[in-house]
Amino acid sequence: MAVVSGAQSIGFAIPINLAKRDIQSVKSTGSIKAAYIGVRYITITPELAAKEKLPVDIGVIIRGSEDGPGVIPDSPAAKAGIKAEDIVLQVNGEKVNSDKSLGTLIQKYNVGDTVTLKISRDGGIIELKVVLEERPKL
Repeated sequence: MAVVSGAQSIGFAIPINLAKRDIQSVKSTGSIKAAYIGVRYITITPELAAKEKLPVDIGVIIRGSEDGPGVIPDSPAAKAGIKAEDIVLQVNGEKVNSDKSLGTLIQKYNVGDTVTLKISRDGGIIELKVVLEERPKL
């Protein structure tokens, strides 16, 4: 944890497992490699689920915005068959919700790891395997 004096005791903490992974990444590759799947999403709340008549009230819905499409072309998500309006419910058995966002759950894994996503699509539940890739440089 780091605290800045004179800043009203504002501080931040980095989970030790993330720090260890990043240190190992720097040792082996010379840089921090962040895993990503390549989607834009909205966290589902009970209010959003009711408003849009979604089949579930947890998870994230893959949806584009003015910033771009819901599934980035040629991304790990696109390669795995994820589609816009899919609802991601779990990552390797862990529920996606407001406390555990999709991004937070993906950060637990390394570039090259395969994760299984449980997805609600067209009234059914499917599982897709996604091979995580390195987040592209902007």
